[in-house]
Formats: sequence, structure tokens, C-alpha cells
Amino acid sequence: MRIVCSISCLALSLLITALPPPARAITYVQAIANINKMGMTLSNYGVMGTNFTSRAPSMEYPLGSGFQHLIHAGIWIGGKSYDGNGAFTGVSTASMDASPGQSPYSGDEFTPSSDSIYRRSSIPGNPYYTPGAVSEMDYISEFVDPSNAQTGNVEGHRSLGLRVTQYVYSWSVESYSHFLLVRYVIHNVGSGPLTDAWVGMYSELASGNMNAQTGSLYAGWFSKKWLAYEPDFRMIREHYCLNKPVPDNCHQEAVPYWAGVQLLTPPDAFAGQHVTLAAWPYNKGSVARDEDVERYAIMSAGTQVALVPMPDSLNVYTGDPVELLALGPFATIAAGDSIRVEFAFVGGSTPDSIRGHAYFAQRVRDMLQGGTAVAEHSSPLTVAFALHGVRPNPAETGAQTVSFALAEPGETRLECFDLLGRREGILDLGVLGPGEHVVPLASLGVLRPAVHVLRLKQAGHVASTRIVTLR
Repeated sequence: MRIVCSISCLALSLLITALPPPARAITYVQAIANINKMGMTLSNYGVMGTNFTSRAPSMEYPLGSGFQHLIHAGIWIGGKSYDGNGAFTGVSTASMDASPGQSPYSGDEFTPSSDSIYRRSSIPGNPYYTPGAVSEMDYISEFVDPSNAQTGNVEGHRSLGLRVTQYVYSWSVESYSHFLLVRYVIHNVGSGPLTDAWVGMYSELASGNMNAQTGSLYAGWFSKKWLAYEPDFRMIREHYCLNKPVPDNCHQEAVPYWAGVQLLTPPDAFAGQHVTLAAWPYNKGSVARDEDVERYAIMSAGTQVALVPMPDSLNVYTGDPVELLALGPFATIAAGDSIRVEFAFVGGSTPDSIRGHAYFAQRVRDMLQGGTAVAEHSSPLTVAFALHGVRPNPAETGAQTVSFALAEPGETRLECFDLLGRREGILDLGVLGPGEHVVPLASLGVLRPAVHVLRLKQAGHVASTRIVTLR
């Protein structure tokens, strides 16, 4: 049974948070998407949201308001495969029902390919500017599903032979500032085909005010979820609701926004595809969902749960639902092939508002559908050693940053010289991992007004650029 938790209870859960992360070779890394009105904590494991292990944005909309709308979310991929023990039906999950304050990766069956989240921007002058970037800020991570990965389920995990590249796209322009677009490119890196595949987004939408006073009318998060489904947009949306009857006793002013998860990839009718919307009462470790065949049956149902009238098990006060929005089947994903499925996390102040933002999310997805500069069959996390430059340049000493990319981990150093080759400063950065990095040049010390040469060194790699300091 779910404990209905007030803000004070949440604060306590933050203090007793979590067992330490499972012992894995790659570090669990998070990044916060924060350039528009939809704030989200992302990870290199495929988990989204914080599960209230921190006060970081967990589908915070509008960003900075304290209104959080998500416990946690993550991809599910299911299908029929074959390994050394024979044929099986498997599901690889990034999220499962978990107690608030518990590590958000407790139900995660994926392992990251890299200990970084790669950022790139389409905006010239941005430190992460990269030709081929899709949005104002792209966040890219990649993960695989090895056998025997960490899971809270009773059965051992059997790998489907997957490598998943997750792209999160964000824009600050007003029409596109109310959503994050999430693209999954799912590669079959196994030795055989994956058949009857389904791809879904598990989520626990739950709205509350992180800034509410303890003991106030508006404290508490769970069993206050008013759900609605928008079939025209393939979107499940949720609003805070204090109590029945809905909406008269909701006190919607407590959290005056809707938040939703939208499936942007339409079903291919010619391929016999369907959309599944499933919802069930939160129940950590439920025997109804602790085996792959049970989870696959849920995601492959091809039906949408009826939310009008709201069944008691999903209703405000009497229920505490979580959701799954899925697409399939993909008849066959041959070894070496890949598929692409997109979702969006959307916010709005009214039902009409969130529908309008969902419309723009769909438009953006459809515009991108024709292809991007992303090399989808190779890892975008494989980057070359490069010194991108210093910005702003020129600028006053101490006001500049240098951006660069590393192809492999290793001891990294920045050195500054004058034009006669005399060293003016050294900055040992220690061991940095592969990927993009941005470093403030103030750490080099105060440089005199002049033209300088900045040198980046790592192992046998060296790159240089000129910088100008004004005063």
C-alpha cells in the first residue's frame, strides 16, 4: 500500500535516501534540461526524474515555479528473442514502481555506454555549438541491456541485445518552450532478430508544490492524480486534485498546471501497429508485474484504459496510478538494424493550452522525421579530440570559458603562453572522461591584457588556439 506523503515526509525521505548506487563499471550521471519552461533531470541510464531523491527539476513546469509533475519515468522495450537458453519473451525496463526517496535506478535494467551525457547546441556562440545539432540544446546518452543487470524483480534479466541512444531536444522559442522532445534510436546489436517488439514510456505523473508549507492544505503528492487521455495527440495528462468529486473539490489552484506524456510516433496502420495506454495502482514489487511475460502482456495489449468515468483504482483519493504509453508491434528488428520512436514531455496551464503545446511538439517531430545529421547506426558519443575555442573572445581576463572535446579518458592540462612562447599559466584538470567539456579560464589566474596562446594537452594529443584578454 502506498504511503500518502506530505512535504515533511518527503523531506525525511530525502535524508534517508537510498541505498548507494549498484556497483557498475560506469558512473551514474545526471544532467538537467533547463533552457526552456520544462525542467527535467536526465540520466545516462535512461531514467528521467528524481524519484524525490533531491529537489532538482522532476518535470518542473514552469521551470523555477516549484511545481513538480513527475516522480520518475523511463523507457520499456519488449519483444521475442533467443539466447543460449532458448526462445523467450523479454522486457528491458528503465523504471518500475519505486518508493519515494529510493534510488531512481532501482528498477533499471540498463547499463550506460559512457559516463557522460553529451551536450551539443545548434546556436553559434554557445560553448556546446556543434554542426549537426538538432535543437538549442541536445542531451545525448546511450545505454545497453546486459544480462543480469540490476533489477528489483524476482527473475534474472535476459538481454534482448539492445543498444539505446536517447536524444533529448529542447528549444527556448515560445511556441516550442513548453515541451521536451525525446527520441529513442533502438539498435539490435544481438546475433539474431528481435520480433514483435513494443516500445513504451513508463511514467508516474504526480503534481505537487515543492514549496508548499508542511501541514498546509496543499502538502502531499500521492493519491491526488487526476488523469485524462487525449487520443488525437496520443497523450496522457495529469493534474493535481485534492479530493473527490472531480473537478469541484480538486483545488486546482494548488498546482495550476497540466503535465503530460505524449507518444509522437504514430502507429503504422499498414504494419498493424497499435497504441497501448495502460495504468495501474502503484504497487512496488507487485506479483502482477514482476515477470517479463506479464509486463509484455501489458504493453502489447493495443488498448487504452478507460478514464471516463474514472475507475476507483485510478481515481483521486482511492487510487494512486502509474502509466505506460506504448507503440507496437515492430514485426522484426533484424540484427544490425534499428528503429526510432519519439515521445514528448509537455506542460500547459489549461487542457486547451497543453493540447496546443502537444500540437507543436508533434509538428517539430514531423519536421525532423525526414532525417537529421545524427549518425544513428554509430554512437554519437564517439567524439574526436578537439579544442573548440574560447568564448567570449576577446574579453576581460577571467570572464572567458574554453570548450573542448576528448576522445578518451586521461590526464588533461591547459597551458597558456605569450607570443614569445613563455608560459603564463598551467591548469591541471586531472582525469577527464570522453565527451564535451567547458572550463572557466579564471582558474588559470589573471592574465595581462594581450594576445595569448592556449594549449590543450591529453596523452599524445595537443591542440592550440589564440585568445585575447582586454584588462
